[in-house]
Amino acid sequence: MQFLSVADTPVLFVGKLSWVYSEYLPCTVQNTRTTTWSISRVFYGFDPGKKVDVRFGSCGLPEAQFKSQDEMLVIAYPGYRNVWTGMTESVVPATDANIRIARKVMEDYLRGQVRELVWPRRVRSPRRILVFEGTIVDPGPQRGDAPCVSTVPPIFPVKFQVAQILRGNWGEKEVTVQFPGCGPLRSPPYREGQRVLVFALRVEPEPPTFFHGGFLLPPEQEAEAMAALRAVEAIPGTR
Repeated sequence: MQFLSVADTPVLFVGKLSWVYSEYLPCTVQNTRTTTWSISRVFYGFDPGKKVDVRFGSCGLPEAQFKSQDEMLVIAYPGYRNVWTGMTESVVPATDANIRIARKVMEDYLRGQVRELVWPRRVRSPRRILVFEGTIVDPGPQRGDAPCVSTVPPIFPVKFQVAQILRGNWGEKEVTVQFPGCGPLRSPPYREGQRVLVFALRVEPEPPTFFHGGFLLPPEQEAEAMAALRAVEAIPGTR
């Protein structure tokens, strides 16, 4: 799904529209319709809170789904400065059938993320990873609104306190993982003391050991994450 391929930390939630920009929009690629959602349930990703503003690609008058007062399913992700972008096609009534379909879409997305980390199609053999539950000790450099300027692909360190190793080996109480960019961790805004589930790539098997960040999930999704990992590990030749 093209939308999810560019999403960094997608969220699947159920909510009701509390506000929508209802004016006519010219039909250009850049035009988006801003909406405000009151969230009742989150099925995938980090909980954005009780309310969130989401922009959807739109033109003309508001589409039918943005006129409904029923509970709706939404797939969205936070981008630069925590501006949320939504997938218009995902905004459907929150029926049991639609929820099952949407959750299956997110399960497939998660499995694809794990597969890309463990054994990308461009790599001949599976790679070593570290999966752990822990707490953010240092989310990385705080730049404010300063631009990320670098002559080489930048990386920055994020320090975690390890609570439980779920896959791989690491004997220390803390681990530092390198993430792409200038820091801090990308949206949603992560904070010191936050519990997270971390998938990381082990770059150097021998000391000094380096880890590169794959992705983060809320700890409540451990069961789904490990199921996705087991499915990837079941592919012949992975182990």
